[in-house]
Amino acid sequence: MIPCILSESVSCCLVASFFPFFQKPTPERVGLLLPSYLPALAAATRLTTPYQQEAARLAAQGYLLSGLLAFHQLRFREQEQAYKEAVLFSDMGKDCNLQVYARMQLASTYFSKNPSNALRTYQQATKWIDHVSPLVLGKWLMELAIAYAQYTTK
Repeated sequence: MIPCILSESVSCCLVASFFPFFQKPTPERVGLLLPSYLPALAAATRLTTPYQQEAARLAAQGYLLSGLLAFHQLRFREQEQAYKEAVLFSDMGKDCNLQVYARMQLASTYFSKNPSNALRTYQQATKWIDHVSPLVLGKWLMELAIAYAQYTTK
C-alpha cells in the first residue's frame, strides 16, 4: 500500500495504489483490496481536511462495490451492512446521486424479506431526487414502482 500524506488528494493515492490491478481487474482482486482500503477511507472522513467529502464519496463507492461483491458471493448480511455503510458515507459526501443510489441498493436487500422496509428506504431518497442524473432518476422510479407493487400485493 502506498502511504498517503493528508495534504495529498485521496483520489490520487487510491489510483496509485490500485494501478497494478487496473490491468486485469477481477472480483477476486477487488475483494482482496477493498478490506484494506475501506477502513483507511473511513478514517479519512473523520479528519477535518479539504478532502473529507471526497474521501466520504470514495468510501461510499467502495462500500457499494463491496456490497455488490458480497451479493455475488451470496453473503447477504455482509451485502446489507456494506450498503448501510454506503448510505452513511454518501450522506457525509453530500453527493445526491450517491445518496439516492446507496439507498436503492440497500432497499434492494429488503425486497424479499421486508417489502415495507424496502419501500420506506426508497422513499427516503425523495429529498434528493430533484438533483440526481436522469439515469439515477429513471432507475429510482422503476424500483420504487416495483416496491409499491410488491408492498401492495403482500
